[in-house]
Amino acid sequence: MVAVRRDILLLWGFVICYHLSEGNDGQLSSCSEFQAASIKEYLKGVPLSIQYHLFTPNNRSCSTAFSENATSDLLATVFNASLDTKVIIHGYSLQGHTPFWIKKMVTAILERADVNVLVVDWLPAASFLYANAVQNSLELSWSISSMISKLIKLGSTEKSFHLIGVSLGAHIAGFVGSLHKGRFGRITGLDPAHPRFQSVILYDGLNPSNAVFVDALHSDTDGFGINLPVGHVDYYLNGGKDQPGCSFFRNPKCDHIRAAYIFISAITKPCLQAFPCGNYEDFMKGNCRTCRNSLTDLCPRIGLLEPIRNTSLLEPERASYFLRTTATEPFCAHHILVEIHYENLKQKSEIEVTLISDGLSKSQENIKLMKEIPVLKRVMAHTTRLCEIMSVEVRILSSWFRNIKEVKIQKLCLSQLPSERKEETYCFENIDLQGKTQWSHEFITICD
Repeated sequence: MVAVRRDILLLWGFVICYHLSEGNDGQLSSCSEFQAASIKEYLKGVPLSIQYHLFTPNNRSCSTAFSENATSDLLATVFNASLDTKVIIHGYSLQGHTPFWIKKMVTAILERADVNVLVVDWLPAASFLYANAVQNSLELSWSISSMISKLIKLGSTEKSFHLIGVSLGAHIAGFVGSLHKGRFGRITGLDPAHPRFQSVILYDGLNPSNAVFVDALHSDTDGFGINLPVGHVDYYLNGGKDQPGCSFFRNPKCDHIRAAYIFISAITKPCLQAFPCGNYEDFMKGNCRTCRNSLTDLCPRIGLLEPIRNTSLLEPERASYFLRTTATEPFCAHHILVEIHYENLKQKSEIEVTLISDGLSKSQENIKLMKEIPVLKRVMAHTTRLCEIMSVEVRILSSWFRNIKEVKIQKLCLSQLPSERKEETYCFENIDLQGKTQWSHEFITICD
């Protein structure tokens, strides 16, 4: 009963809180504008209206728009069949605004690669009522499949297509992939939607059979995003929920849409490295320091480049990867393992560890020490490598109900992850924290 009530609340959340839907900061910068979606026309009954916007290396900021009924002769004049094609599919939009992230994604892709970028505009049918948007998604999938088939007849191959779907758009990409028997080169799901998909059979939504390679970024698994792994590689950003810098009360969609912005940022700067692990708790405890148990002994990076997989397997393995990010673009974070050995702890205590690389590169982590655990490990996210850290600071965190006067740390060690990089580990011994006094140590390191 609790689970049913939670699903109902989430669905209402889509209707009530989606006023910020996927960013509503205006129109796509193109010569052909996105379709308009008005509540007045919607209430009268609006049929599924689909428009396609094509961007190319020669047509980066001014798209060519055409309908699903476009002829092959028309498509041949604007589509370059010798290039790979990225197909972008947006999801639900409460108020019918063009998602702001689309412009950023198109620009990032075309700055990085010579490809066709096809944006699927289905705003009138994707707006206002989420249940109707889900219902329209199947018909939309057939339309997208038909359009891709036309482009294939012009000389493209199914493997040259990479579908990128956000939220509900991720499942639509999966539907389209299933219509093509999983022969697309890649599908990327950016926080695939949870409502109407979390409790159903996995293969009704995005899943590994939909393309040769399927990857997904999860950023809101306790809200609008699905918790289930849906790809060959599933990235759980900061554990898949509670993204740094996001506040549900300020922006209910922040966690959910963060996956799209992180993917966009990673296209331009592929700096986000992830680690295979059983769960986020084990990752945070430093139990997954290497990539030895991953598909290729390499930690994959989020972005346009497909992570290398063992292609000799008839059925590719599936793996969940975990990583931490910073709160702002480009979201790049280096993973630093903090290992604390302590003794004679009389009560539960909490300390704050601060890493400083320069005036602007500063990260903090609150770490709870338990009496029954003599060694505690925690993975921190920092903006620079370990060898660029200039100082480390540690202090006791006290409150009105818990006044900790002393914590004795036998040893505090910092090391860079993944550990197979063999970077030096820095250790500090006999740290005696007293009251509000802060311990700090400056050190000079040299990067290779």
